Amino acid sequence: MKTTCLVLVACVGSLCLAEDAIDGGPEPKPLEKRDPYSIRAGAFYEKSYLPGAIKGLQAVFAPQELSDEKAKEMLLELVYGFLGQLHKEGGEISRRGHARVLARLDKEVAALADDPKVLKNYEAWKGGGSKEFRNPLQFLTRIEFQARPMRLKLNAELKEHGWSVESLESLTATGDYGDRFGVEPYQVLKVLRREKEGAKSLRLLILVYRLRDSAKVFRTMDARQARAGRDPADKATLFWRTDRHVAVLVENRGPGNDHVKEWIKRQWTDATRTYADR
Repeated sequence: MKTTCLVLVACVGSLCLAEDAIDGGPEPKPLEKRDPYSIRAGAFYEKSYLPGAIKGLQAVFAPQELSDEKAKEMLLELVYGFLGQLHKEGGEISRRGHARVLARLDKEVAALADDPKVLKNYEAWKGGGSKEFRNPLQFLTRIEFQARPMRLKLNAELKEHGWSVESLESLTATGDYGDRFGVEPYQVLKVLRREKEGAKSLRLLILVYRLRDSAKVFRTMDARQARAGRDPADKATLFWRTDRHVAVLVENRGPGNDHVKEWIKRQWTDATRTYADR
């Protein structure tokens, strides 16, 4: 019994970890003051997705009992919390706002779970579900579903010459770059190269923002460079733009970067075409 309790506490801590990286502030009250869009969309979600999601969440807890009423209450909080945050952010929810909404469900599940297996099942359910744990609301429980990162793979030639890419996507990692242009990026790409002595050095640093944030990013960029004069230390430039993303190049260190920059742009061009053709 003692061992089970220790494991459960550890699992609860992991569920609440995402919330530690989320901004503070008063908790939204998702079931109050719904806007017209939330009312319409919420009614559709309740009819189309909620019944299956309730059964899936109950399967997560089995053999522990979770009543229909309690499961419905928890999922309605998620649905209307998400829709309320979506309305608050102007129709496109941020990962941080999405995480705040989802953290409430995480906490409630952790508080109700009598067995660490429930928490493991819950993570599987949140991540898309399965035949055992159906989750028709996975577009609300998967943060990456709402803000897909820009994928980047280097070809064999670049890898052979020591190039590699790190993609930072967690709220904690991207939050470290939030003060650069007054907006937190939802993805940070580090392009590295292995030098002769074996150590990796940062060659390119690319911050990826949602398109809707681009105006504020560029205003801040222009203001910083204007204050710095003709030869600003901060030489950030627009690197790439799609129908969803704006990528800003903020570090361009060392010689020989042009080839890898062109490869990245060419890959993103092809990815954009592929997306548009689907």
